[in-house]
Amino acid sequence: MNVRSNKKHRVFETTLKLIAEHGLHNTPMSLVSKRSGISTGAIYHHFESKEVLINELYLFVKQEIMNNIFDDVTAELNYKESFHKIWSNYFHYLIKNQDILSFVEQCSISPIIKEQTRMEAQKLAIPLIDFITEGTQKNFLINNEIELILAIINGNVITVAKLHISKLLPINKEIENKAIQTSWKGLSQ
Repeated sequence: MNVRSNKKHRVFETTLKLIAEHGLHNTPMSLVSKRSGISTGAIYHHFESKEVLINELYLFVKQEIMNNIFDDVTAELNYKESFHKIWSNYFHYLIKNQDILSFVEQCSISPIIKEQTRMEAQKLAIPLIDFITEGTQKNFLINNEIELILAIINGNVITVAKLHISKLLPINKEIENKAIQTSWKGLSQ
């Protein structure tokens, strides 16, 4: 990793932690600079504004999620097994990366995320969109808007992750499987 990308990565990591601690709107660039140990000038060299930083971070996070949710999803798995694995991978990714969960939740409807960024994030999600589309076309999943199916899955996974993180309901493998089965039953034909 070169020095430039290392600094950018430190800014991203620090920003995620600070947003989880203080919230999206209470995380000024000066605090990112202080916590990361990178001068404010250097941060502004990489990101012309906080809005640019947040939008780039949003795309980075979306790519990281996509890189992880398809782990061990192979052609040998049938559709239902693949659904199960993707759901489980996403859940485990979120509970291991709680700062990312907080960031995604705070950005989901924030006007700071520009329409162009949302469109780029949707392009990053093409493998997942294709997976859901395949499920509807082959009658594994209900015939509904892809965005609605994705929102239902996302909501299920995030809610179960938050139950686990908050310790309101510690999620063991049995409960995780029940949650996945509930999602599957609600979406399958």
